[in-house]
Amino acid sequence: MREALFAFLGSDLAAANPSSLHALGRAAQALVKDAETSILKSFRVTPGPWKVTFTSGGTEANRLAVRAGLARGAGSRWLLSEVEHAGVLDLVPELEREGVRVERLKPAHEGEVRFDIGTLGTTTLLSVIGVGNETGLIQAPLTSHILRADVAPNESRPSYHCDFIAGWGKVALDLSDPGAPDLVTIAGHKLGAPGGIGAIVHRSTFPISRAGTPNLAGIVALKALADHVADLAGEYSRLAPLRDAFERDLRMRIPRVRITGLESPRVPNVSHFTIPGLKKDLSLVAQLDLRGFAVSAGSACASQIPEPSHVLLAMGYSDIDARNSLRISLHPGNTSADLDGLLHALAEILRRHEAL
Repeated sequence: MREALFAFLGSDLAAANPSSLHALGRAAQALVKDAETSILKSFRVTPGPWKVTFTSGGTEANRLAVRAGLARGAGSRWLLSEVEHAGVLDLVPELEREGVRVERLKPAHEGEVRFDIGTLGTTTLLSVIGVGNETGLIQAPLTSHILRADVAPNESRPSYHCDFIAGWGKVALDLSDPGAPDLVTIAGHKLGAPGGIGAIVHRSTFPISRAGTPNLAGIVALKALADHVADLAGEYSRLAPLRDAFERDLRMRIPRVRITGLESPRVPNVSHFTIPGLKKDLSLVAQLDLRGFAVSAGSACASQIPEPSHVLLAMGYSDIDARNSLRISLHPGNTSADLDGLLHALAEILRRHEAL
């Protein structure tokens, strides 16, 4: 991806506008079309029935996708899970003021979102995150295609929006399957692209318009990622044994630890766990940062907010347990030595606080 991006930045196309009518503009537009084809191929669909709308990132992608899904339906009922990204949940008060009826799906204790297909009723739009950005859990609607055509025919089922930002490049999603989502959002930064580029992969029957000059450099990066999505998935899958070994050691060293979704489908590079029963917030992220380990307590987009994760609270965690939770996101360059060091540092912190 870096090679493709550096080559682009050194070319005349780096300053081109795809909306221009001259030769350089047409070449830039061809680049955008090529990127669209590559991204659609990564979801096993083709241009025509499907389109890609490029955005400034995941938040804009989700906002546009939700509004497109609601605009296409005849009603104004939005059913969404309580474990959606904050960027999606932030739309709730805004849309309620506009007259949209919003209903939330409460997750099970391990974070899985379940509902009876018969409760959809007059739902206009269903939003269920494909992979939890905090927990790494793969949702059942993604793996079982809960809106299968034989259960919910196209003429009666709601539009289906899936935030797939934490899943692209790690979990396969075949949009040609019956019941697959209609609107899927992705973002490049989750796979190492520069921040500021995202996209909505959507059926062409959902018209989405976005003003502004496209981020060509970001689009080049997304295309490069899409062209190698199978290789990326292979690289990340090789992290599962590393993650699993870390979690085994974690449970041995810190017996009270609770690993989120241990028996559930998860992306291979994320380990999320909490240390329950502590009497106060130990500021684990800050203490590990001082020791050279970059971990998080939830979504990075909400990490500056001094509140416990809304996702963990929705899953039934207490306030203090949610605060004493950690998300470890592995990269293909990580080693067992890295995780051994992390575990040693975490155990030392707990021992200092007499919590081990």
